[in-house]
Amino acid sequence: MSGLSKIDLFYRRLVLTKFYTEGWGKPEEIKEILQMHKLISNRETCSKLVNPHYEVKIDQEIKSNNCTLVKGHFVTPLMEIVPNLVPNSIKVANFEVVLPKGKRFGKLSSQKPACIHMAGTGDHGFSRRRELLAKPLLNSGITSLLLENPFYGVRKPKEQWRSGLLKVSDLFVMGSCLILEAQVLLHWLKQLGYGPLGLTGISMGGHMASLAATNWPEPIALIPCLSWTSASVVWTDGVLSKAVPWRVLESQYAKNPRYEKEIFELLDGIDSYKLGKSFGSQNAVDSTDIEKKEALQHNSAEKLDKARRQQETIQFMRGVMDQVTHLGNFSKPVDTSAVTFVVGKGDAYFPRSTLKPMDEVWPGCEIREFDAGHVAGILMHYPDFVQAIIDTFDRVLKKQAKLNNQVNNSNNVIFRPPQPTSKLALPLSMSVWLKAFALKS
Repeated sequence: MSGLSKIDLFYRRLVLTKFYTEGWGKPEEIKEILQMHKLISNRETCSKLVNPHYEVKIDQEIKSNNCTLVKGHFVTPLMEIVPNLVPNSIKVANFEVVLPKGKRFGKLSSQKPACIHMAGTGDHGFSRRRELLAKPLLNSGITSLLLENPFYGVRKPKEQWRSGLLKVSDLFVMGSCLILEAQVLLHWLKQLGYGPLGLTGISMGGHMASLAATNWPEPIALIPCLSWTSASVVWTDGVLSKAVPWRVLESQYAKNPRYEKEIFELLDGIDSYKLGKSFGSQNAVDSTDIEKKEALQHNSAEKLDKARRQQETIQFMRGVMDQVTHLGNFSKPVDTSAVTFVVGKGDAYFPRSTLKPMDEVWPGCEIREFDAGHVAGILMHYPDFVQAIIDTFDRVLKKQAKLNNQVNNSNNVIFRPPQPTSKLALPLSMSVWLKAFALKS
C-alpha cells in the first residue's frame, strides 16, 4: 500500500466494527439480486420499475432561525419487486429536506436547485450531513434532501452492531434500495418544481449516488466524494479488507458448491468481473501471495490448498462486487460533463490503482484531487466537497441557459461562493471527530 495514507491505515485499527460476520447470504438470494441487477443497471428498464407518481408522505415541518426542515417517508420500491429480500426494518425510507429560511417547500420558482445526499459508512441519521453539507449549501440557495440508508439509523436491524452489515448480500440489498429510492425522490422533487437536480455522497454514499444517477433520464449534477469506479477494491484491497472475516466467507464458499456452480456462472460473462481479475491479479489481498510462497517453501499440500481456497474466495468477492457496483456495468449518465469526482490521492479505504479510471469509464467527467487520504478527507475537506457541489450545479445551470439561448453574461456567477470563514469550518476538533466517527462506524 505504498503511497497510501498512514492515517487511514492507523485509524482502521481504532475501529472495532466487523463486516459480514454471518457470511455471504443465501445463494438463492444472491442469485436473485444478480438477476435483478440486469434490470436496475439499465436506465430504460429501471425507469419502468418506479412509478413517477410514487406516494411520498410529509410527516413534519420544523422552522428554525437559519433553515426549515421537512421530514417525510415512503415505502421502498424494492418491496414491490423482491419483497422477500427486504427485512422489516428497512421497508420504510425516511428523509429530511433542508430548505433555505423563508422558502416554502414545493413553491414553484424559476430556479430551485436541489441535491439528494446519500450517507457514507457510519453516517447514521441526518445530523452530520445537515450541519456539514446541507446548511453550508443554503448560502448558495441549494436545497438538500438527506436520505437514510437501509440498515442505518432507524432502518438498522436490531441484531446488527453499528454499521457492520451482517451479510455480503445486505450491501447489495442496500444498493438496490437506494437506486430505486433515489428515483422516487428525483421524480417527487421534479414534480414539486425543483431543478436542476443532483446527487452527492461521501465514501460509500458517493458510490451509491453514482449508481443512482446512472438511471435518471435527464442531465443531473453528480458529485461523488471519496469514491471511484467499483466498490470491490474497498473489500479486497482497501483497509476495510481487514474488517472482513475471510475464514467465514472461505468456509461457506468451500462447503456450499452453489456459490461456485450457480453464482460464478452469472459472473463469467460480466465485463467488469474480467476487468477485476485482470486488474486485481497483481494486487489482491497480500496475504494470499504470502501463503502461496510459504506453501511452496514447505512443500505442504495443505497450505497450497488453503492458499487456493483463499484466492478463490477473494476472486468471488471481487466478482460479485464488480458485478453489482462497477459503474462500467451501468448506463452512462445522460451528461457526463455534469459529474465531478472529488478524491484523495492517498485514499487507503478506496484505493484506485487497480481500477479503470473514471474519466475513461465516463469521458467528460471532472476529477478533483486533494493531497490526503480517506479519513483526513472526511475530517478536513468538507469545504472542498461543498465547493464541488456548488461548482457542478453552476456548470449545469450555465449549460442549460446556453442551450436555451438565455445567457446574458458568460462571466456571471449563478451561485454566491461560500465565505472562507463561514460555516464550512468544522465545528469540532479533530480529536472529537475521530471519537465520533469511530463510535458511528
